[in-house]
Amino acid sequence: RQMCIRDRVSTQSTGEISSTSQNFASAELFVRLVKDTLSSVHFDASLAGLYFSIEPKANGIELLISGNRRPVSLLLGLIWKGLKKPRMDATSFEIFRKEQMVKFQNQVYGAPHKRVRAIAAQLLHTPFYTSKQMLKALNNTKLADVQSFYQNIFLKSKIIGFATGNLLPSEIRDIISDLNSTFTATLKPTGAPIESASVVVTKLKPGSDLVYLENLNVTNDVNSCILVTYQIPLLDRAATMKLVLLHSMLDKPFYNQLRTAEQLGYIVQTSLAANSDAGEIQFIIVSEKSPSYLLSRIQYFLNNTTKTRLEKMSDKEFSAFRQALYSSRSLDSSSKTLIWNEILSKKYAFGQKKLDAQVVLSISKANMIEFFNENIISKKRKLSIELLGSKATENQILPGQTVINDPDEFKAAMSSSSFGTVSQEPSQSYSDMNRTPTLAIVLAMMSIVVVLVLGAASYAAYSRYHNKKKYMSVSPHGWD
Repeated sequence: RQMCIRDRVSTQSTGEISSTSQNFASAELFVRLVKDTLSSVHFDASLAGLYFSIEPKANGIELLISGNRRPVSLLLGLIWKGLKKPRMDATSFEIFRKEQMVKFQNQVYGAPHKRVRAIAAQLLHTPFYTSKQMLKALNNTKLADVQSFYQNIFLKSKIIGFATGNLLPSEIRDIISDLNSTFTATLKPTGAPIESASVVVTKLKPGSDLVYLENLNVTNDVNSCILVTYQIPLLDRAATMKLVLLHSMLDKPFYNQLRTAEQLGYIVQTSLAANSDAGEIQFIIVSEKSPSYLLSRIQYFLNNTTKTRLEKMSDKEFSAFRQALYSSRSLDSSSKTLIWNEILSKKYAFGQKKLDAQVVLSISKANMIEFFNENIISKKRKLSIELLGSKATENQILPGQTVINDPDEFKAAMSSSSFGTVSQEPSQSYSDMNRTPTLAIVLAMMSIVVVLVLGAASYAAYSRYHNKKKYMSVSPHGWD
């Protein structure tokens, strides 16, 4: 049987793995040392038809195993040994520390449209760290920090899982037995698992028009870059579907006007993100023209969208957009990825996609015009990030804009703001940023997905979703 195993190991030492850039730097180096310890295992695993990888994630260290199910217990034991007792000598540590610093140094001088997205994520989400922050953390990280980090990894543990598909009960029991013998026998828990912190969204205030400026500092790079993001409260599922529909209606017209017609730059694009109770629609341009000029063109496009695009749109054209979204939401939502995202987000809305499809049909053109005017025009929550190239000598701050000088002070000032009461109905996760440490076992059709997490909280039973799916929960003392 072919299988895929995902393990998420989350740390609970001085806080969450991503609570500080120093913690995340220690996680990066710890994973690199574990990989070096397990380098000889890769070849043996490939001969047995298995592949594995280990990577640090926002709230944990993720292990992925795929391939033949039969020798998986042996491989899990070898990997567990490498995680518990990695080789940590000063020479290897220094080599890997410098290797990581070079990686982040290259990102500092990377493509402008990637850098501007990272800055937007830093300003609007916690925790998130830029390449510059990681460089500073790595520069201050010592071998003793990593040793302390890995020694505290297994203080808290909780394993949950579910099984679905063409698998016999006896096969599921075998997998449970493997996990018990491989993982839980070596754990030494100290009390109840700690609830993992989710990604916190920086909530902008209604009517805000913020701007953050930064020089690209790349010699002879004449291009500047601007990202304009509109943050939109997602108080219910209808708001989320309106946001997705609005993006589909603006995407091509934005490109056609600013790239094809006005030829402002070689990169002109939009993007969409939704996390927890906030969504973002973003507009990005990379161009030789100054960011202030690019911003004026983006604003002109949006200010005229209602009259030129939405109000004049025929009922037939609007119905086509709505039908396309309805069709995408009506597709089967039982894939392993969607189910796993629901577990990570702790929403457990496993059938939300089909419920969303019915919400889409209730949206009218008048609803979209009202949604656009409220969130993009009258009560906008706007943040502009401008990266200045060597030709951006005439860049200006437009009237009404408030400059962000210190990102940390800005986020602290915004932390008390709120969108209001969020609907308690379950919602679908659209973003990969909201990750919670868990351990789940997904067995679907001829495949198995197992996700292990140490340091996760207990969850509501999944069995209510479908009588063919079995929910399992395991503590360090055995399966519940």
